[in-house]
Amino acid sequence: MKVSKVTAENRYLRICVFGRESVGKTHFALSGPGEVLVFDKEGRVAAMADTPGIKPFSRVDYDERNVVADFVEAATEVRTGNTPFRTFALDSWTDFELAVDRIRGFETRLQTTNATKTFELADKRQYLERSVLSPALTGPTRCHLVVTAHEKNAWAARTSGGGAETIGKDPDGTRNLSHYFDLVFHMQIDPKTRARTAVVKKSNYQSVFAIGQVVPNLCWQLFTPIINRQVAVDEITNESVLELFTKAGYDGAARGKWLAENGFQQRDNKWNLTAADKHRAAGLLRTEIEEKEAIPA
Repeated sequence: MKVSKVTAENRYLRICVFGRESVGKTHFALSGPGEVLVFDKEGRVAAMADTPGIKPFSRVDYDERNVVADFVEAATEVRTGNTPFRTFALDSWTDFELAVDRIRGFETRLQTTNATKTFELADKRQYLERSVLSPALTGPTRCHLVVTAHEKNAWAARTSGGGAETIGKDPDGTRNLSHYFDLVFHMQIDPKTRARTAVVKKSNYQSVFAIGQVVPNLCWQLFTPIINRQVAVDEITNESVLELFTKAGYDGAARGKWLAENGFQQRDNKWNLTAADKHRAAGLLRTEIEEKEAIPA
């Protein structure tokens, strides 16, 4: 049996930042602590190599035809501590998801006010969670994980099976994307002052970042109290998670099956969920409950 001590150095964050173009998402991701490795799906990080405040960083070389496996492999290697990198970034989730669409045969188009940027996003939530998000982003981590995403849009009807459907939740088309992160920020630019701000949309550390709080000039120094364990993750009780399981229609063995299917790991043959696990499980279950309640009787 291999064990390791958990110290302040072992606390790493999972952060998602979303917003419109040129609001600072990529700059934030590339300025993460330690050596930074980026999975550059958007193809624009090279232009930031000589930007003031951005230290030298590395980029994953991947095969477009094998983008899912290459991303999961890179994220898993860095997350499990087999590399010198201490920050791993995906820029952006939206472009990554569109690549998955193309590989899986979807005609993609997104409706926005910008006529030069139109593609449609299919509903692939289950596939993306089980094949991408769960293996790449869940479990113990030895690096900070940062994902950028485009702002929420009005997603058009899908064209590969099924009828017309409107989907699209903050921060992107994948409904449960935010549940894989400790913190989610909506980055914006004030139209009058041009100042960059970030609104806290999700937080497992309310004592530092309260939901709805407006954070001017979001930077990594603001995360020092969390990284150095000066504050604790918000408490979420076993009872509250069990209540959500019951409300979602999962009892007994069905709970264990659901946990396994969503990438949670047993410890000593028991489902002893960590605080982070409970937060993610609660988020996933709330989404399922909302979707079930939205279906007409």
